[in-house]
Amino acid sequence: MTNNSSIVDGNTIYTSIFKTPKHSFQNHLDLLGNERIMFSGPYGLGKTTFLKYFFAENQDKYNVFHLYPVNYTVLENADIFTYLKYDIFYEMLINQLIVFPQNDSNVIRTRVDFAYKNMGAVAKFVAVAIPELGKTFKSMFEEWEKLMVKWEDYKDKEIGKELHAMQTFFDTVHTEEGGLYERNFLTEIIIDTLSRQKTETKKENILVIDDLDRIDPHHIFRILNVFAAHFDQRNNGEELANKFGFDKVVVVCDIKNIRSIFRHYYGVEAQFNGYIDKFYSKSPYYFDNKENIAPIVKAAIGELKINFVNNEIKDANYMLVIYKSIQTILTDIALAGHLNLRALFKFKEVNLVINEFTIQGNSYGGEQLHYIVIIKLLQKYFDDIDYLKDVLAKVFELSTEYKKEYLLPLADIMNNNLREKRHTMETEEHGNFAYSLELYKSNRAGNRSIYHATDENSTSTVNIERIPFYPFLIKAIENLQTLNYL
Repeated sequence: MTNNSSIVDGNTIYTSIFKTPKHSFQNHLDLLGNERIMFSGPYGLGKTTFLKYFFAENQDKYNVFHLYPVNYTVLENADIFTYLKYDIFYEMLINQLIVFPQNDSNVIRTRVDFAYKNMGAVAKFVAVAIPELGKTFKSMFEEWEKLMVKWEDYKDKEIGKELHAMQTFFDTVHTEEGGLYERNFLTEIIIDTLSRQKTETKKENILVIDDLDRIDPHHIFRILNVFAAHFDQRNNGEELANKFGFDKVVVVCDIKNIRSIFRHYYGVEAQFNGYIDKFYSKSPYYFDNKENIAPIVKAAIGELKINFVNNEIKDANYMLVIYKSIQTILTDIALAGHLNLRALFKFKEVNLVINEFTIQGNSYGGEQLHYIVIIKLLQKYFDDIDYLKDVLAKVFELSTEYKKEYLLPLADIMNNNLREKRHTMETEEHGNFAYSLELYKSNRAGNRSIYHATDENSTSTVNIERIPFYPFLIKAIENLQTLNYL
């Protein structure tokens, strides 16, 4: 591992890509009284990866418990919090944070406690241990016990009914598993462990509840409501500390998506802000990594390996166009919020079958058109070609690296039929584009030359650069669908 990179989930992530959100999130965490944080960002933008990186970089400041409640959807409401507690306790166990004292004052205190609550049994044991007086004392004590039983009965019946009822009620509420005010044995261990950890390490304890994006919309509010009931408790109107004594609770989700689901279920007029603000103390933190998207995509594309099943392409310049173009397109899609960066890093090796296609009885190799290869790559990533077109319709042209001279022949293929001559592509929305279709003979794909377009009057691409890239890319996809190629 080098100084400028770190390993996150098995992927090499350059630390520079998190530079901006790292500082802004630290500032947000440091806000006075900011005990509950809603960490919001689109699904797949790298929220979990960033948080793991951030807290790994700040191990000297925070003890972090990172939980993923995706599977809680199968549980009853009362069980959800029980399993949340189980997950916290499990994290403590595997990190060896739980201490079971053997020879310290806690053990002495426990034994004294036991003796006090079981004084009768202890007295009998002591009496039997005295040889001469034991039997007499034991008999006397048995009579005393009978008297005490009568006293307890009298107290319960005459002077202690109300107090006893109250005590029973509070004991029941505090020991009810999953209840709002439960303080059972396991809860006490968690609270004591967090308190001890904070004292010993001088670090803040942080609970991260992650992956709410992955929860089915039917269940997400049910689970959020359970969390809210436990983490939003008040006393005389004053907000109490976080459950278990966590210094900060971070809920990770896409607040825009949750808002849409909320309105779908409860109506447009429903007061979403009044519901969601219980999950944050100050304001939501919006994870914005847009200025670092290009390096992330570049890193992912750098690991991409393309295997041409039927016609291996070894020309370096040809492949450079493919890599640069797909990188540019995916960056634009990511900036528009439609790219799952998590899935992109898993997209490391692709087996592409680039078949021939026929136009007016003539066969051509798919690899003779760069954008057939590029579209096939996009199809592999998005899987659904119609969904891909919907995404591309929402993307803005933000670069100059699209290589439009290779796109135009495919966007106009139903008109030019790959004939090497001058053509005019006529469009109602974008006007007309005159160009010459040529074979680029110095750059070869397999054993075939490449089709590209040049300006009608020169070898420059000034005219071609005016074409709207994404509408023409969608047109190219539709042409391939018409040719039954996709």
